[in-house]
Amino acid sequence: MEWSYCTNESFRLSIKSKPKLLFVIDSLTGGGAERVMANLSKVLIDDDFEITIVLTLGDHIAYKIDKNIKIVKINDLDMFYSSTDTKCKLVRFIDYVTLRYFKMFFNHIMVIRSVAGKFAQFVKNINPDCIISFLPNTNLIVLKAKKISGVFPPVICSDRNYLSREIKSLPYPYWYKIKILELYRLADMHVSVSKDAADDLHERFQVPIGLITTIYNGIDFKRIEAISHEEISPVVSETIRPDGALLIVAVGRLTKQKGHEYLLRALGNIKDRLSWRLLLLGCGEEEGNLKTLAHELGIADYIFFLGWQANPYSLMARCHLFVLSSLWEGFPNVLLEAMALGLPVIASKCQSGPDEILDDGKYGILVPPKDVHALENAIIYCGIDLAHRKLMAQKSLKRVQDYSLKKMAQQYKETIQSVMSC
Repeated sequence: MEWSYCTNESFRLSIKSKPKLLFVIDSLTGGGAERVMANLSKVLIDDDFEITIVLTLGDHIAYKIDKNIKIVKINDLDMFYSSTDTKCKLVRFIDYVTLRYFKMFFNHIMVIRSVAGKFAQFVKNINPDCIISFLPNTNLIVLKAKKISGVFPPVICSDRNYLSREIKSLPYPYWYKIKILELYRLADMHVSVSKDAADDLHERFQVPIGLITTIYNGIDFKRIEAISHEEISPVVSETIRPDGALLIVAVGRLTKQKGHEYLLRALGNIKDRLSWRLLLLGCGEEEGNLKTLAHELGIADYIFFLGWQANPYSLMARCHLFVLSSLWEGFPNVLLEAMALGLPVIASKCQSGPDEILDDGKYGILVPPKDVHALENAIIYCGIDLAHRKLMAQKSLKRVQDYSLKKMAQQYKETIQSVMSC
């Protein structure tokens, strides 16, 4: 049985007993988008899909992937792709005028173009039934591959952040905006992680509203609960010694986006009013700056930089309070994970996600981004009012039931089937 492809292209999709899906992402480093893809692929392969994960720009794998899922690294493929000799001429010209910035910019473009060419050839060779792409770089690579290929399967793109804010943090943001406006309309569907992010995609990047669906992230409650009881190392156990201090945990990459600077400043302001310790889980380029700031504020002895943790839940479950101080998000998985562990939560009311998860403060405390005074007051309130903290913990457990991995996977499954049958 055959289905006609829903655009004017001549592609025709043969419906097999076991549809072949390609999940495509930059890499599988320790981030929220990568964790969602790992969890989602694990569920969908149990639903009789054949799944391959393609890594476009890296080769690091931080998450456990189902043994039945094949992982392909584009850079390892024995394929050759070149545009024209124009590349060589332009590089020589740029070298001649010694404009280092423009040379780096041109090389950035050529990497995207080269990987897109390799990916187009790979797709042609394996003939998948649907492609699900995560993150702006990989979305552009996949859509560029679709543009240069005469035959291409349906493509679902997903941005895991508030896109107009995210591209400002990327190199060459103006170029990204131009390419997104050019290529994003080629996708058969866009999955947004929040309503605010969906509005941003439509209003600022001209993606038709009919090509956007919102699917909230879901988490694996059973797995989180199970591994939260695992033992922690003796070295780390010192950070959670039961001495009456309020144990605060923050989880995420140490980047400017996550707003850790403002959390440290808030804690610096309350160091004489409340006994506390902060566990920072994550790595990133801001680690040095944050350690310097902690020393300047006189709180370095109370902050523990624990790096990326394969199992953060065993540490989180032993803390008293979770804080998300981000300047922007898409839909923060870690906030849901903290709530699943019964932690009371404080989160910045940033675009986008926390406000929707906490229902405008009904299920946790929301503070304005960068507002140090509001953040310190919220931490003190949670630190001194144990009864309220317990009530917040109960609300966390109630609210998080709306965000199951099973529900997310079912919505993705329906979206995939919809674009395949179009």
